[in-house]
Amino acid sequence: MSQRINISVPDELYEKIQAFKDRLNISKLCQNAILRAVKLEELRDQTGGEIDKLAVSFNKEREEYGQKFREEGFKDGTRDAFSCDFQWMYTIWTHRDAETPEELCEMGATKETTEKIENEKLETDLDFFICFDHVKDLYFKGWLEGFLDVWDRVAQKMSIEDHL
Repeated sequence: MSQRINISVPDELYEKIQAFKDRLNISKLCQNAILRAVKLEELRDQTGGEIDKLAVSFNKEREEYGQKFREEGFKDGTRDAFSCDFQWMYTIWTHRDAETPEELCEMGATKETTEKIENEKLETDLDFFICFDHVKDLYFKGWLEGFLDVWDRVAQKMSIEDHL
């Protein structure tokens, strides 16, 4: 048994169909198109679980690379902190909540780090992961964490109570 359904087509297409309606089996054309679309959806349903697994795997890989960017930033922030004087380090620390990690990195980075960032010469492969906007943000967060880690440890040694 067959069921009837109605479809809507734009006026322009309807006019074109009218010119060839004696040569076209519109019902059969629509059945074939719908059948192909249904088969494709059935195939997609069969891979649904695999898509979920792949997405989890890719997300894990992305997080691992993101961690590498953050670690590289931490290492550079730590190195840059050792190149600062007390006043400049304190300035970065006091602006930590008012400025973004990227802005603070621009304020406190050494020439070496600045050139490394400008020339996209990070040790972690940036070429592939530049398509993820967050990787540079992770680098800058890591940089700030490394920089502030040095500050916190120095401030503790100096017994500066309001450094935290």
